[in-house]
Amino acid sequence: MYLGAIVGLIGVPTSVPWRAAILRIPFAAIVPVIIVIDAIGAYTVHSSMWRRWSWSASWGGDVVKTLKYPPAPLALGGMAQASFRPSMLIPQGSLAIFRAKPQVGSLTCLALPMLAWPLIGRVQGAMRSAQARRFRMGEGR
Repeated sequence: MYLGAIVGLIGVPTSVPWRAAILRIPFAAIVPVIIVIDAIGAYTVHSSMWRRWSWSASWGGDVVKTLKYPPAPLALGGMAQASFRPSMLIPQGSLAIFRAKPQVGSLTCLALPMLAWPLIGRVQGAMRSAQARRFRMGEGR
């Protein structure tokens, strides 16, 4: 533990200029390099495709987080799927069961817009920024 502290006291201050130089590189140039190095590292650690698939899933999680989808439905996805399969055996695969009771129909009608809410918010934000841009240029007067 002491050796680690000594190495940290010497190594961290001496590597600050290198770290600052890396921060000057544009993010769009660094991301492909990071992805390639991650993909190679995920496969070569144990030469296992399972590691590669789990790496892909983690990047998928980052994409979902970037799009600002709520994590709770994703975490409950396995439980929902396990419940969905037996419930689809009762009506023999017919989706009419979702309209059978008013409670189910109302929850379905509420769930669909909530699923699309992050996308709707992004579209509205883009439209607002385009409108503000036109107004600043004098086209909106």
